[in-house]
Amino acid sequence: MLGTSSVRRAFLIVMLAVGLAYQSAHRARADQNKNTVKIMTQNMDAGTDFGYLTGVSTLAQFLNGAYLTYLEIHANNIAPRAAQLASEITLNHPALVGLQEVTLWRTGPLNFSTTPPSATTVLYDQLNLLLTDLANEYEAVAVQTLTDVEVPVLPAGLNVRFTDQDVVLVRTDLMPQLALSNIQMHQFKNLSGLAVPGGSISILRGWISVDMHVQGNLLRFATTHLETSADPVSQLKQANELAQALNSSADNPPIVLCGDFNADADTPNPTIAAILNGRFIDVWPTLHPQDRGFTIPLYIEDLPSPPPFTAVSTPSQRIDLVFVRHLSATQIDLIGNQISPPWPSDHAGVIASVPTDQ
Repeated sequence: MLGTSSVRRAFLIVMLAVGLAYQSAHRARADQNKNTVKIMTQNMDAGTDFGYLTGVSTLAQFLNGAYLTYLEIHANNIAPRAAQLASEITLNHPALVGLQEVTLWRTGPLNFSTTPPSATTVLYDQLNLLLTDLANEYEAVAVQTLTDVEVPVLPAGLNVRFTDQDVVLVRTDLMPQLALSNIQMHQFKNLSGLAVPGGSISILRGWISVDMHVQGNLLRFATTHLETSADPVSQLKQANELAQALNSSADNPPIVLCGDFNADADTPNPTIAAILNGRFIDVWPTLHPQDRGFTIPLYIEDLPSPPPFTAVSTPSQRIDLVFVRHLSATQIDLIGNQISPPWPSDHAGVIASVPTDQ
């Protein structure tokens, strides 16, 4: 028979469990209060900016760059960064998350027949690491596979395969309320390339859109990762292509567009102008006119003399952005941008709240 103290402890445990369940349900309802949806965008950082492979002119330089890149991704704390990002997402509890640079690194036997890529042994799977750390709180509803290339790493005696992905996550407890539909993934027609000895590697970019319904109100969520400023011509063409595609929809719904645009929105920039000319509004300066809102770089990669491959940096650009069309946001904030390391990524995340009954 249980004593009085044991009964009291059991009662307290039950009440605590009930209280936590109530708080969780209340939080889920509060997140959607007054038809407001919270969204987030985050570049996860592949672990390298491929600086060791940029501008090489000989095969020896390329192979050396591939080896340095291999060492760099091992030193980049990919698994701990994924865990830290999961904590940020859990703390802020957005309904939808747009992720860029969600990288799958794999290895295989050493060989020079790298087309098509065939390495299958997982080295780092950023999406799987993140979802595991999120412990079923989120589900991937769209995974877009983009650039997929493989290179030999002679000193390591193996091949390394890089697969770039953009991803949309949804909060599992909100899936019934959001009633997601019309999930689309598009690859840009205008692409850039990385010059390598003997040829070029195409860099695939694209965008994802998902429709959601919040209390009967339709909202289209779109996320993208444009080409870097190293190729501003391709970047601008992609921005125009994206704006035109989102504006050509027959149903013309309210849209929230987010992602890594690789263009500094706080300077005169044709890429940003192309999005704004598509009738989109840049949310950050609307709500924080006195705050520059820099999102990158929290650290710099590909240093000339590795290791340690990275160095702490002061953010100086705002390239991770949230735009709205036929909507107005009520809140927008940066996350994961604390003053000192460690950070989830070299990019700050951006989280915004958007009422859909406007």
